[in-house]
Amino acid sequence: MLVAANNQTNNKPFVFKSFQDKARTKSFIHDFRTRRRKVTDEPEPAAKVKIALGSTIGTAIPLVLFAKKQNLNVKKISEIFKLQFGLKEMVGITTGAILGGVVSGMMFDKKNAKKEKTDEGVFQFLNSTVPLLFVSGYQQIAKKYPFLKKKPVEIGAIGSGIFASMHCAAKLSNLINDPQNKVPDRKLTMLDAVVNIDELAGAFVLAGFPIVKKLQIEKILPFISAWSGYRAGESN
Repeated sequence: MLVAANNQTNNKPFVFKSFQDKARTKSFIHDFRTRRRKVTDEPEPAAKVKIALGSTIGTAIPLVLFAKKQNLNVKKISEIFKLQFGLKEMVGITTGAILGGVVSGMMFDKKNAKKEKTDEGVFQFLNSTVPLLFVSGYQQIAKKYPFLKKKPVEIGAIGSGIFASMHCAAKLSNLINDPQNKVPDRKLTMLDAVVNIDELAGAFVLAGFPIVKKLQIEKILPFISAWSGYRAGESN
């Protein structure tokens, strides 16, 4: 009886710790799902249109340049969207979109929130490119270790790696934008994760998953990049 009681007593901390771990995980998931990026002072409708146009132009310029480089007929929009995406194409188009959104936001948004727009541009850029760099690095390592190319391993590694690298990108952007930690951190939101579907799709393209080619997901990548640029340009 005494031994049994002691065993129950000794097990309590482990049971309680397990309960705490589950509670923390549940709390983190709930916090992530309900988190929202707040725009404190919305730009005027006319400014929003111009910011959207700026991010669209910023997306279109590198898209056309890359299409020309791949010998596609840029006079036909349908041909431009046959672009074969690699790391440099994804990073280049994302960069153009964010620059277009931020610059147009600074020009046309009368709220004068240039620092905030620059900060959001840094966040969106890192949130888009860091996961891609992770995937590219994984592909290079997988060439040396064939077991990493097995589809279950590859899918699991890429999926978890993208999620982790998004959070790393958020922390890095906060460090760059606010090294003295004077303002609340810009946290990753559910919408940011949704926007990062282009990185997930791009990762699967880089990994050579046939389903992505079959669904032609690559064609929506420029639109998602333009949306990232718009979000940076309207931020305040």
